[in-house]
Amino acid sequence: MSVNNMRSGKEDFHPELKNIAVARIFANQFVFDGLDESQLQLNFKTTKRLTDATKESSVDILVTNLIREHLLPSALIWITSRPGAVHRIPRQFVYQWTEVKGFNDEQKIQYLEKRVEDKAVAEQIINNITKSWSLYIMCHIPIFCWIAAKVLAWLLLEKDNTQEENIKIPTTLTEMYTHFLCIQMQVATEKYDNQNESDKEMIFKSNEELILKLGRMAFEHLKGSKIVFTVHDLNKYGIDIQKAGVYCGLCTEIFKEEKLYCFVHLTVQEYFAALFVYHSFASKKIDSPSLKDFLLIGSEEELKSILDADPVDLPVNELIEISIANSTLRKTGELDMFLRFLIGMSLQSTQKLLYGLIQQTDEHSEAVEEIKKSLIEIDLADCSGERCLNLVHCLIELKDSSLHDTVQQCLKQNHRPERQLSPVQCSALADLILMSNTPLDEFDLRKFRPSTRGIFRLLPAVRNSKKAR
Repeated sequence: MSVNNMRSGKEDFHPELKNIAVARIFANQFVFDGLDESQLQLNFKTTKRLTDATKESSVDILVTNLIREHLLPSALIWITSRPGAVHRIPRQFVYQWTEVKGFNDEQKIQYLEKRVEDKAVAEQIINNITKSWSLYIMCHIPIFCWIAAKVLAWLLLEKDNTQEENIKIPTTLTEMYTHFLCIQMQVATEKYDNQNESDKEMIFKSNEELILKLGRMAFEHLKGSKIVFTVHDLNKYGIDIQKAGVYCGLCTEIFKEEKLYCFVHLTVQEYFAALFVYHSFASKKIDSPSLKDFLLIGSEEELKSILDADPVDLPVNELIEISIANSTLRKTGELDMFLRFLIGMSLQSTQKLLYGLIQQTDEHSEAVEEIKKSLIEIDLADCSGERCLNLVHCLIELKDSSLHDTVQQCLKQNHRPERQLSPVQCSALADLILMSNTPLDEFDLRKFRPSTRGIFRLLPAVRNSKKAR
């Protein structure tokens, strides 16, 4: 394919653009959407040099040379990607970075009001979301707004119809996605199996095989930084795409010609991956070599020999510590949400929702306190500030907001901490600054009195500050 053929594509699909001035303006401008979903190799070291725009070549070679500026040096190229794939483009070819934050607070409310037709229900949903800080923050992601609206509208209707006072509104991401999974399965059971099944335990039991197959594929692909899967992958895991896609709406086809698929959103893949790992832990059955490798990589040396011989009797806090180690090793955050979901599944409130799929027999209240302690005290000297931020989010997933409460006062104009902020307090403070709708006029590191180990944890906050010193 030549560059000229690429250009003419818009005229083939939209011939009305042929003589419009805007088409000529954008003649040398390209938008490549979804680098993280691309199957192109983009090997900048070995791909042959191409300078002739009329010469036919593969898409891979054309795109690589466009980015390297060997082909059409004056062209402007805009590439969109999730953070996990941005490293595929060498820094010397990137002239400007733009972070898309999604909905602001006003847009969150507007979306929910438009999404839910019943105004009274929409108001209830908005009230419930604004009460939960972690959910409200996550609603900057449009698809999470959609999931939250779907789940809360369903639960509020169920509450009204049954007059059941024990129906609890989710307050964590893990609870929200667990409800979402159950609702999708329930709708599919009614629509395609003609069964009016409302018992969550029975829904999970009847769909256990499909859920765990999807979970295993989600985890093994996520571990390899893959979010796109093929028909071969589906066959390998014994997954019927009609059931995963059409039946329960959890997967979608992204390229019909090449038969490529992905989960409806990366967070859904991360949830399924965490569900597979937690189910393996709870059932004391590690039958995935990839999962065993994951446990070995993130474990301390003295634990490796035990895990290698018999990995099934791992305490939940050890599982979480291993997962933290694996997550923080990833520079671009591929396992951040996976870790949050996995930690959220250690709570009894989530395990109750998953009953029928996960039969948890051990009491974890003491282990949960150990997990909180690990998240606060873990030494992450060689880790990026963003990975440290995620550990603060994990605390919120355990329904513990005390850390944010202790540093809230640091944002007052004339407040100066009496003591140095600990590393984890610095992460919590950075998180509050980043989540604020109003950027800081000045980010002054001295005002916050960070500990030496906490300075780098505060640095992400600069992104939401007008001036820094």
